[in-house]
Amino acid sequence: MRSLLLSAYLLFLSNYTLAQCGVGEVEVFIEVTTDDYGYETYWELLPNGSPCGTNTIFAGSNPLVGCNGAGLQNQNPGGYGNGLVISEGPFCLVQGAPYDIFWADDFGDAGLSFEVFVNGVSAASFVGSGLGETFTFIADLPPARDMSVTKMITALFAYRDVPVAVKGELRSLGADPVTSFDLNYTVDGGTPVVQSVGPVNLTAGDYYPFEHTQPWVPGSTGAFTIEVWASNINGGTDLNTGNDLGLAAVKVNEPSRTSSINSSSGRPNWT
Repeated sequence: MRSLLLSAYLLFLSNYTLAQCGVGEVEVFIEVTTDDYGYETYWELLPNGSPCGTNTIFAGSNPLVGCNGAGLQNQNPGGYGNGLVISEGPFCLVQGAPYDIFWADDFGDAGLSFEVFVNGVSAASFVGSGLGETFTFIADLPPARDMSVTKMITALFAYRDVPVAVKGELRSLGADPVTSFDLNYTVDGGTPVVQSVGPVNLTAGDYYPFEHTQPWVPGSTGAFTIEVWASNINGGTDLNTGNDLGLAAVKVNEPSRTSSINSSSGRPNWT
C-alpha cells in the first residue's frame, strides 16, 4: 500500500512539475556566468522592446548598479559572486515571443554571459562585452537540426604543393542530439570535399573541434578562400542555413628551397 501511494505521489509530482507553465507557454531557465567581479553587474529579463526598469520580468545581481550604472565605477558590494554559474528561473514565457536580456557592468569591462534554456534545451547564448548590452532571444525550441562553424583556425599562409590542414570548431544548435554529420569544405567555390563524421553525441550548445581528414594541397599561388560547413545532420538537412559557413582566407606563396610550411600553424619549418 505504501509503495502504491508513493508511486501515485511521484506521478502527481512529475505531472505538476511538467504542467507549471500554461497553454501556449514554455519553461525558460537562464544560466548566468560571472567573471572575477560579479558584484559589478546587473541584469533584467524584459518583454522585447521594453527599456530597463519597465515591465521587468526578473532582475538579477547587484541592484545598486541598476539600469543606469554602466561605467560609473561605484563598485558597491552585493549581487552575484565571482566566477559563478547561476541558474535563474523557471520563467513561463509566451512560446514564440521575443524577449530581451538587458545587462550593465559598473566598471565597463564586461562581466556576464548568458545561456537560455527552453524546456531544458539550449536555445540561445550571449557573451557580454564592454559596458553592457541588450540581447534578444525567442522563447521557443531551436530547430531540430542546426550546426554552425564558430571558429576557423586554418593557417593564414601556405606554400604551393604543401598540405594545409582545414580545422576549426563547430557548434550544435539544434534541439535534437547530433549522432552523425558530414563535414565539408570548398576552395574558391570548387568541388566540395566531404568527410562523414560519426558516431558522435552532441546536444544543443555543445562544441566540436574538427580537422578534416583530407587536407587542402594548393596547386598554385595567390589568395584563396576556404568555406567549411556541416550537412547531412542525422541524415537530414540543416534547418537553419543562415549560420552554417566558416570562412578562412589563405595566401599561398611559392615554396622556399630552405623551408617548408607547418600545415597547422602556417609557420615555416626551416631545414
